[in-house]
Amino acid sequence: MRRCTLRLTSRLCSTSFKPILQRSAPSAAPLARSFVLTRPNFKQTTPSLTLLAQDPDLKLSSEEQALAEFTLPTLRVGDYVVGFRRGEFSGMVVEQHSIAGRQQRLTVLMRNGRTKTCRSSDIAFVATDFARSNHITSFQEPLQIDRRANAMPLPERLDSLQRAIQNYQRTIRMTKGAAILPLEQLYPALTKHSKGQSVLATLDDLTAQAFPGQPVTDDLRHSTFTYLVANPIHFVPKGHPLTGLWELRPQSQVDTMTQVVDAVRNGSPAYRGFLNRAAERVQYAQAHMHPQLGTLTADESAHIRASMPWQPEDTVFLNFLLDWVKLPQVITDSPHQLFGPTLLKNLRCYENLFVDRALATQCLRHLGIFRPWDNTSLFDNLPVVRPFFWSDDAQQHRHTMERLVRNVQKHQRNKEEAQTWRQAVGFYDKDPCDHLRHDFGSLPVYTIDDPNAKEIDDGISIETTQDGTTWLHVHIADPTTYVPPTHPLAAIMTDRAQTLYLPEAHYPLLPNALASQTFSLGTAGADRLDGGAQYALTFSATVSPDGQIDRYHVRPSLVRHVVRLSYDQVDALAFPQQRQKLETEQFGPLLHLPPVAHPAGPDQSQPSKSTHLPLTGATSADLAALSALMRRHWRQRIDQGSFDVVRPRAHVDLAPSPLPLPAFSVPSNPNDCHLYGTALPTISVSLDRASVSPARKLVAEAMIIAGRVASRFAQDHGIPMPFRAQNWRPGDEATRDALLACRDLDSGYLRFQDLLAHVSKLPPASLTTQHGQPHVLMGIPDGYCKTTSPLRRYTDMMAHWQIKAHLLRDRFPFDVQTLQDLGPRLELKEKQMGMVQQQAEQYWVLQLLQRLQPDNRVWQCIVHEPNRLTRTNLGGFMEATSATLLDLGITVRIEHLKSAVHTGDQVAVRLSSIDPSADRVNVVQAL
Repeated sequence: MRRCTLRLTSRLCSTSFKPILQRSAPSAAPLARSFVLTRPNFKQTTPSLTLLAQDPDLKLSSEEQALAEFTLPTLRVGDYVVGFRRGEFSGMVVEQHSIAGRQQRLTVLMRNGRTKTCRSSDIAFVATDFARSNHITSFQEPLQIDRRANAMPLPERLDSLQRAIQNYQRTIRMTKGAAILPLEQLYPALTKHSKGQSVLATLDDLTAQAFPGQPVTDDLRHSTFTYLVANPIHFVPKGHPLTGLWELRPQSQVDTMTQVVDAVRNGSPAYRGFLNRAAERVQYAQAHMHPQLGTLTADESAHIRASMPWQPEDTVFLNFLLDWVKLPQVITDSPHQLFGPTLLKNLRCYENLFVDRALATQCLRHLGIFRPWDNTSLFDNLPVVRPFFWSDDAQQHRHTMERLVRNVQKHQRNKEEAQTWRQAVGFYDKDPCDHLRHDFGSLPVYTIDDPNAKEIDDGISIETTQDGTTWLHVHIADPTTYVPPTHPLAAIMTDRAQTLYLPEAHYPLLPNALASQTFSLGTAGADRLDGGAQYALTFSATVSPDGQIDRYHVRPSLVRHVVRLSYDQVDALAFPQQRQKLETEQFGPLLHLPPVAHPAGPDQSQPSKSTHLPLTGATSADLAALSALMRRHWRQRIDQGSFDVVRPRAHVDLAPSPLPLPAFSVPSNPNDCHLYGTALPTISVSLDRASVSPARKLVAEAMIIAGRVASRFAQDHGIPMPFRAQNWRPGDEATRDALLACRDLDSGYLRFQDLLAHVSKLPPASLTTQHGQPHVLMGIPDGYCKTTSPLRRYTDMMAHWQIKAHLLRDRFPFDVQTLQDLGPRLELKEKQMGMVQQQAEQYWVLQLLQRLQPDNRVWQCIVHEPNRLTRTNLGGFMEATSATLLDLGITVRIEHLKSAVHTGDQVAVRLSSIDPSADRVNVVQAL
């Protein structure tokens, strides 16, 4: 019997194979524990956090959490792959290159001799080292390849390779056909004891069940894979297909999907009735919705509700369409993709050439299931947003955090429990570092942030001691004074990795009530000790005249005199001349473009004039001294090769806020889902001006110094830490030298136009456990560790726990092996969440552009790359290139170019077409 080592959430099946029965809803907060997935060609172990394993009442993390932490395997030249990108493709990898996000760009040789370029995330199945298998050697001499090379040498004629690939594909089909009876028994055999739950099983175990008595080879695994993909009503990959984990849908879900498929095939009365009701709604919406905005009047919305009610049997068809929109794009030939287009065509309301998910989304807007502005592209990132919303795990996390906050507030209000409330909620009984804390007394601690910020992570001080030494102190909020690494909150933070910032709403790493009050520095509701003191972890340093960090301290501390300031206040009152110089001398008109908003309020034509409370003389003097110290350190980083880029980045504000997310399912009474938009939310887009804000630059430089101090402290004392590193790779010398040659030597800034020529060649940053690694683009030669955002980023919390363990002479919560296992997955999550945040910003910018399209406005672009021949949607060809729309900081495609353009050219354009759901905007040159 093959071993399946994931945990079971219910009684095991009585067959010889033991699948996993998946919970419909987790009963406790997930917690990281050790397990191994049986997978082809590679394995992945979730780290064993020994301290987290001590409490037997704490549950293991859910299977979905494990999948979210999955890291794509490295694919090599010579591997055979099956992928899905605008249809299925398969063939042998002949070229691969590492790209951002721990992915690869692959070139795949297919059976017809053509090649296809794709990303490693498009790959759903891998047969390792196919090039040296007997499938190849039966047709030609063995290929001499270096599996770790970027490309493999190919013969001048590809005939023999094509025949080998064709014969291999024929072998897989024949193998599957010969085993069709045991393959068809997989689902009934493995679900008969599931009690209505879905079942999780690895591809290896399913292969062993279908081919009993035979070793599990790539050929048998591939044959089983093709069967699973062809039977999507019963089988669906759980997360990315390369995890090798498959879900056997619960029988109720299979029955529902079968019901819809049979109804569409046979034209049942329930289906015909749904088509009639849906068509009536769609036709009314098409006739009355605003052509650009998609809105109805309140009376029109009420008319639909009153005169076009749904019937209960319509829910199954509406959810079928909604599930199609949510469907992961890597899976092909699903019931939704096969029968969803038929359903839309049967409505006879659309004349679209392409009947696809985008049309299904439009139809659901017409039906009132989605609002006109709903960001349905979030469905493409369900594994990333899973810990925050739209999942059982997210719901359980929310309940756990709400219960914790209620208990904290209850015990804090009870005077008799005021001294024991921490123990009552599972926090440390008392401050573990009480005897180590340095009291900064009346020294001012300046927290500089946005005026509406609630989570204040950091504050800075400057102090001149009796011996004349000037010290910089960076005080960081200290949640690890309360939260031990064994607390259920730690498990939630492991799952979430960091705060998720979407334009619609912010989804915090920690409960808002704790992050913005109990743990935050300087806020009104912050937890304070006698005398108004607050806990902090302080990183202190002296900076030499040439910008070097000379001496340093890392100490738990108490801060008492917190002075809250805003960026704009400090810029206007402390550094007006510096800001003016940055704006006028360095960056020209790039960041002077006005905000764009719709609907435009009465105050949009003139910028608002903010008034700021005056700064005291002592505060002004401290800020000036801090600025001088930061400039020395900044200058030293420039000398070490650092550079910064001023690029147009969009900042989106929505009102009202928070804004509801799209509906995830249709309730049993579909009339309860009536989401026709009648009042547009305001979208306001401005360019991020951090590069021209001396206050922001001052704070950022202080945080960099703190990260260097933390790294040096860890290196000097042998503390395992999640360091951040970035190294130039062999062969990057030309890119490095070109960037340094373009850099402004005084400021270290690189023009956006110059960056575009080299951005694809920049080395990726990564987490590492190695001490003293450089971060080349920051100009840090000797190590860097992020420690300044523990309220927003879990790796910073981990660093705090590690530092305190050393100070207290305790065992480290995370040993080197644990950090090496956990670090890459946290890093991947951070990058994935960053991409989701950028895509969400871009979606709302595109929504704004769509609203403004009738104005036929001229916009300015900077070209990314020379124009090239590109295929159109209809199969023709045109000259096109990508560019950045300067006014709004988003990427667009300039199509149908009439003349050549080059990287860095500035081009005037007009909008051609916009598709917010597909994250795409096309423009043409303005004549």
